[in-house]
Amino acid sequence: MSLHRVTLSGPRRLAAMGLGRPLVSAVQPLRLHQASRPSFATSPAHPEADSTASHATGDRSAAVDRIYQTALSLVPTHGWTEAAVTEAVRSLGYPPILHGIVPDGPLGLVDYFLTHSRQEMVRRLEAEPALATSATRDRLFRACKARLELTGPYISRWQEAAAILAQPSNLTVATRQLGELSDDIWHYAGDRSADMTWYTRRVSLAGVYTSTELYMTEDRSPDFAATWEFLARRLADVEGTAGAVQEVGNLAAFAARSAVNTLVSKGILKS
Repeated sequence: MSLHRVTLSGPRRLAAMGLGRPLVSAVQPLRLHQASRPSFATSPAHPEADSTASHATGDRSAAVDRIYQTALSLVPTHGWTEAAVTEAVRSLGYPPILHGIVPDGPLGLVDYFLTHSRQEMVRRLEAEPALATSATRDRLFRACKARLELTGPYISRWQEAAAILAQPSNLTVATRQLGELSDDIWHYAGDRSADMTWYTRRVSLAGVYTSTELYMTEDRSPDFAATWEFLARRLADVEGTAGAVQEVGNLAAFAARSAVNTLVSKGILKS
């Protein structure tokens, strides 16, 4: 099955139903880099300047990617911290001032990882042989497992990333990422609904995924065997979860409550 997409299409469905945009206003395509502001240098009247500016923007984007990729390799040692980004800039031989092109620090690093992991999940699912079964639960399990496996190399520090995302000022990023991930997974599972079930299914899956990811941080079983069993049990409860989600009313509230409560129970955050 080919996904051929990474962005969320559901809000347009809700708008067509007269429901307006859901509270997850962050389900727009991710902008990792600041958009360049219009200027005389990029005016169509000066194509040579426009070409130069485009080249410079491309170089800047490539530099940001290299910094974040290098910083990810340092996460096991430095964690999801400013130090990881700073050390990445230094190890690449960039001048310290270049650190300013990645101003979001730890949040930017987590955001970058989540986006690229989601895209890698899509690529892996497209490359794998089609499932012999068409059961929705099997497809959901396969997609969730494919995405969670990408967190594996960072699992010893993942509670730090979860704590960053659970901060009130960062919930927009957290809910956007959960919304886009849920949409991609349901799309892979074959969901093409255009009614309110589109919304509740994605919110319920976000809760399943979040709880499984946090369970994974405590799992010491070989190859995360206990995590996959936990995931299978949670997916079996998706229909029941969807009913509870309708009472919550929106993805932001549900995701925030789920993440914060779990982090408090683990002692990462104080209630």
